Amino acid sequence: MSNEIPLTIVGNLTKDPELRYRPGGGEAVLSFTVASTPRYYSKAERDYVDGETTFMPCWLNSRGSEAANGYLERLSETFKKGDHVIAVGELITKTKDTDGQTQRWNELKVREIGASPRFRTVTIDRETTN
Repeated sequence: MSNEIPLTIVGNLTKDPELRYRPGGGEAVLSFTVASTPRYYSKAERDYVDGETTFMPCWLNSRGSEAANGYLERLSETFKKGDHVIAVGELITKTKDTDGQTQRWNELKVREIGASPRFRTVTIDRETTN
């Protein structure tokens, strides 16, 4: 974790999270995209104006752990398209060489995700232990 760039993004899910299982190892991967649009006050327009939207691809993996697989399954059932979320993790730059061209893009390797209470009420369901 020494060279990773920490990042928190707040925005809306562009579609329902997708849960996949990698062949062989039983490792689950949950992927989704968060769209974040900054707003700023424009003196010229005397009103708030939307800036350029950032679409951040995000993912979490379970590393084959049964407990983590269950966590990702709960997340995939909890969050839906349009939900306002807060995602925290490390910014990862990926590269791919195709026909002599190098493509680069950024993704967020998520450690934690939660619902944002900014635009609606969020209810926390606490499990009781005996």
